[in-house]
Amino acid sequence: LIANGYNYDGTTTGNKIGKSIASNTGWTNWLETSMQNVVGSNQSTNNSSGFNLFPVGTRTEDGHFGGEWDYTLLWSSDLYRRNLDRNRADLERLQAWYTEGLSVRFVRNAFTASTNNYSNAITIYPNPTTSIITIQGDKEYDIEVYDMAGNKVMALTGNNINMAHLSTATYIVKATDKSNNEELTYKVVKN
Repeated sequence: LIANGYNYDGTTTGNKIGKSIASNTGWTNWLETSMQNVVGSNQSTNNSSGFNLFPVGTRTEDGHFGGEWDYTLLWSSDLYRRNLDRNRADLERLQAWYTEGLSVRFVRNAFTASTNNYSNAITIYPNPTTSIITIQGDKEYDIEVYDMAGNKVMALTGNNINMAHLSTATYIVKATDKSNNEELTYKVVKN
């Protein structure tokens, strides 16, 4: 990605790819105005690469979850993990602790991963929700709902999802249009 100019400033040297692989929503805002190159600052400029890392945090050795909205930790193919943090411009390399739960969350986002015209993009509402969410339009979707640990918690067909029975948390909703097999992915907050 760096060699292809995906650093936040378009350069091809140095590790400044944080903004290009971060989702453009969901991060805790970084209010330091002199740090416009960090993931949590001016989030609308994130995600130029089409990767879509969400700030899902991590699961610690003792089973607790933390860091949601602030960072995400990823496994890598070497003996290190990668950290994408709201207050950094780089994808940080850290020592790996295999007892932690780290995510691999490159989620395709239809707004950024395609050159197609998405001016009539499908929306999901209300978000946040306390019970039922609706995928806009009259199409029928194969829908899967995942918790932030990657566990499938629901599967259904239609365009309405009743989340009333789910715990208060953030979920990933994957909806596949049955007519054209197009896959849409959303992050939904259940209050």
